[in-house]
Amino acid sequence: MVLAGIFTFLLKPESRISMNTGLNVYSGKMEKYYNESGPMGDGVTMAVVDFGKEDMKNKIQRNNRWKPLPLTENLKILNYGTSGKEVGGRLPTTTDEANKPFIPEAKNGYYLFRDRQPEAKDPQEDKDIFTRSSMNFTFALFDVDTNKIYYYKYDS
Repeated sequence: MVLAGIFTFLLKPESRISMNTGLNVYSGKMEKYYNESGPMGDGVTMAVVDFGKEDMKNKIQRNNRWKPLPLTENLKILNYGTSGKEVGGRLPTTTDEANKPFIPEAKNGYYLFRDRQPEAKDPQEDKDIFTRSSMNFTFALFDVDTNKIYYYKYDS
């Protein structure tokens, strides 16, 4: 009975996002949630959580998984793509219904990146993200101005 309760808890999107970000997202309101998985575990999970008036900034500042903006160059390319004018132009990794980047650009905030590839030497480092044939990572951005977390987990 206890195992069934734990299993049910772990299946909830809020539980998985909380575990991956180190934050309790149950205190916010899930504005968007999308999950698409393939037969080999590949796919994407995307979510937006609005925390209203809750002071998430202080909680994130005390959490060593999160880093202050700006994003690294690789994470900018991963989230927003490139102009396409250069050789090897790249589209954003995830987009919304209007085909715009899922993660909006934020001026004030924090981000979390975790490279989940087995050969990753440092899971918080993104320097090798484009050198492999597949990508497995978790990314989240907290926008201080909107008090929202934009989250996605990508497996290819």
